Amino acid sequence: MDIDITHIAKLANLPLTQDELGKYGKQLPIILEFVNKINKVDTENIEPTLCMSPLVNVMREDKNGS
Repeated sequence: MDIDITHIAKLANLPLTQDELGKYGKQLPIILEFVNKINKVDTENIEPTLCMSPLVNVMREDKNGS
């Protein structure tokens, strides 16, 4: 997988040093391969999870000063 980290950094407006370009150049292909594996997981019969928290409404009622 040939990824141009300099081009990606420019698109994201990230001023990266040469050290950072080298570091992220090694990490990004690993991350993308992991995402590829996740995309292959069969989720056909899995219901989406919308909220993991059992809390329903943690906000107090908004009251004006009157």
